[in-house]
Amino acid sequence: MQAADAQAAGQDVDQYLHDITADALSNDIDPPWAVSGDWQASRSLLHIRMPLEGWWVQIDHPDTLNALNDALAADLRTLGVGLLTSSIATSENRPATTLIAQHVRELTLEDGSLPLGISFRSKTEYGRCLAWWNRREDDDLLPADEGPSFDGRSDNVFTPAFQKICSDWGLPILQVRSAW
Repeated sequence: MQAADAQAAGQDVDQYLHDITADALSNDIDPPWAVSGDWQASRSLLHIRMPLEGWWVQIDHPDTLNALNDALAADLRTLGVGLLTSSIATSENRPATTLIAQHVRELTLEDGSLPLGISFRSKTEYGRCLAWWNRREDDDLLPADEGPSFDGRSDNVFTPAFQKICSDWGLPILQVRSAW
């Protein structure tokens, strides 16, 4: 697409990209196809202390998907989901993923414990993601030593892993312009 746009503007691709980037920055906006600095800042990594004991529900495991299909089939059908797959369980279909998360949150596991959260494969195949419930905060209780808690540290998303992904996908990385 960038090559076609450059050709339509009568420029080679490198010059076109340079000009578009310069124009955007001179107008104080992020250039197209770049990873916004503000986006990076709003997604800083917070360091969370997790319980030493407990279980994560692997949402993309066949046994989990089968159990969720059995338990939620009627509700999923009302959302237009015929068969729950890992693709749906980790999708942008917020009604479906919220239904699944609420159901899993309310489960009591075989050992009598409550699940800490869910684990699922990253859509970009760069590791696994964790989504956890802060049950004490959800229930308007003070934090407890045994539960998850923020340890006061955070890192900007600009990490070696982030740099690798941007490099793999050919995405320029911009500086953060706003304070938060």
